[in-house]
Amino acid sequence: MLVHCENALICDALGEEAKSEGRVTAHDYVASRPVFTEVEAIRRVLYLAKVAGCRLHICHISSPEGVEEVTRARQEVRMLLVILPALLLYWIPISSKKSVLWRSVHRRSAIWKNQKGMWGKLFNGEIDCLVSDHSPCPPEMKAGNIMKAWGGIAGLQSCMDVMFDEAVQKRGMSLPMFGKLMATNAADIFGLQQKGRIAPGKDADFVFIQPNSSYVLTNDDLEYRHKVSPYVGRTIGRGVSRKPSYVVM
Repeated sequence: MLVHCENALICDALGEEAKSEGRVTAHDYVASRPVFTEVEAIRRVLYLAKVAGCRLHICHISSPEGVEEVTRARQEVRMLLVILPALLLYWIPISSKKSVLWRSVHRRSAIWKNQKGMWGKLFNGEIDCLVSDHSPCPPEMKAGNIMKAWGGIAGLQSCMDVMFDEAVQKRGMSLPMFGKLMATNAADIFGLQQKGRIAPGKDADFVFIQPNSSYVLTNDDLEYRHKVSPYVGRTIGRGVSRKPSYVVM
């Protein structure tokens, strides 16, 4: 069972109240999704998964409190816990235009203290995978106020680059741990026996990384049909090399 854990009744009510009062900034959007709305939904779905005996996939978790609920329940419920890179990187932006682009980096993630806590959970091994949750849309669906904008971001292309820079280069994550979060854990969980490892007999799905090679992402760099991404304009400190200068076998 794959679940977006958020108490929709409460969040919708808070969102409608904000819109009726003309409060449609990024701050207002985040305020309409307090931490307890995620934690309550997680507790509820954990109980249902336990009763049903099914596997549980909690999508893009965004609060340390939510992670703690999952950690306590792992002995009783088989589950997968994932997070988006954007939830670890962005908080309430200064630019209202940018805030509309990043809607989906929603809820608690906009609080800096929450992000710091989520990095700790990631390094502690309490989160299984880093995923892009790629959810593109035409630019016009990201225009206007954040309360009405499309609730997803296009993040697939930048996922590896951004996370290697932020997790490995800036925060000292080991390469083996990075590999597990980006590939090995997902392959194991979903039974993809040919994927997730560099080993004899496995598919040779390599990514060549060029460390300490900063670039600024532009719209023209995007391979998407719709050239929209919250990462545009961001300086990224590494890149997946499209043409490796040499390969050691």
